[in-house]
Amino acid sequence: MPILAKLQELLEQEKVPYSVHSHPEAYTALAIAALEHVKGRMLRQPRQVRRPGKDGRGRPVIGTNPMVGLERPQRKRPPEKFLLPDELWAFLSVPRPLRDAVVRDVLIDTGLRRAELCAANVGDLIRIEGQTTLQVTVKGGMTTQVPISPPIAGLLQDWLLSRNLPDPTEPLLINTKGERYTGVTLAGLILRIGKAAGIARFDVTPHVIRHTLEIIRRRQKIDPAVRSRLLTHTSFASLGWYQHVLPDELVAARQQQWEGLQTYLGPGRDYAIQLCYQGRQDKAKSQES
Repeated sequence: MPILAKLQELLEQEKVPYSVHSHPEAYTALAIAALEHVKGRMLRQPRQVRRPGKDGRGRPVIGTNPMVGLERPQRKRPPEKFLLPDELWAFLSVPRPLRDAVVRDVLIDTGLRRAELCAANVGDLIRIEGQTTLQVTVKGGMTTQVPISPPIAGLLQDWLLSRNLPDPTEPLLINTKGERYTGVTLAGLILRIGKAAGIARFDVTPHVIRHTLEIIRRRQKIDPAVRSRLLTHTSFASLGWYQHVLPDELVAARQQQWEGLQTYLGPGRDYAIQLCYQGRQDKAKSQES
């Protein structure tokens, strides 16, 4: 076998006996090196590979690190996963039964984590002075009130009426068996809706929806602290992981930068005119030559 052949080669090269019991650290390190060499896969390096171990007398068990020189696959950065406007519209337009539509539309309205949606009970819906909120337990065990948009609040009312106004302790969202959703089954529903919408760039998950909503909120110039609370973050620093930029924003930003450059240069220093003047000079010089 290739792995055993490579292991034997490394053992002979390092002059390590074949006995596993006499030199366990060396044998383990070289076995991992042989496996990684043959399969070309990145394996987590144990401490004895990163820093070769020593025997009872303080002498190095392995003279050189067997991982040095081995080619390792480069880790690719995952693509930015958020729905573009056409994809979001297709996702929202997929016809679904009321049971499924409620899950999708509450997710689109709130962007809550799937665990937060699954744990929500009927009694967590609170209406005060015409505003409907959903009380959820976020990471760390804290509770917070998440506002619900009026159209989604009306949809939830229809949903509860179709269930004959269940008790406050019953789950707000239920599957086809009338049971509380789990994180896996709720994510599976969102995935199926995404497939039905024809979204093929990646699988649509509740987390993709969270990222999409953050783009929408930022483009609406909602305060960052408020956006962080809408995402039910316990730390404001987490907001940085949800930042994405659309191409039209880059074009607009470049125009803003150009205007800012003109302002920075001050009156009477038109950079565009300077560029045109320089271009005419270069053209004249090329014609003379």
